[in-house]
Amino acid sequence: MNLFEVAHFVPEKPMYEQGLILLPHLATLGGDVRKITNFTLSPSVIFGYLLKSPFGGEGWIVSVDDLEDIIGGHVCIFSGIWHILTKPFAWARRALVWSREAYLSYSLDALAVFGFIACYFVWFNNTAYPSEFYG
Repeated sequence: MNLFEVAHFVPEKPMYEQGLILLPHLATLGGDVRKITNFTLSPSVIFGYLLKSPFGGEGWIVSVDDLEDIIGGHVCIFSGIWHILTKPFAWARRALVWSREAYLSYSLDALAVFGFIACYFVWFNNTAYPSEFYG
């Protein structure tokens, strides 16, 4: 795939107009590549992005402005394994329906919500997805 993109690459045109997939990712690795050793693990910083308003210029999760916070957010996502391995709290067991259909519905709702969040993040955030490469 990468060889195909290199063979059809036109340097005079921006990458986002050429329908490239792999080359923009490889281009982000060039130039200012750095080793991230001190990523953010503070829940107050990571969840602070979620508590900002998406309206009025605060930026919500789009306001993430460094790679350390992005990597730290992924580490916090992996900590969700705790939720998989533990039993839900009593109030959650009483409040939610625990049938197969309900569980499927909860999962599909979560996929839809996080799909919209991912679209919003990719569209507006220039730290993870620079517009010079992705349009």
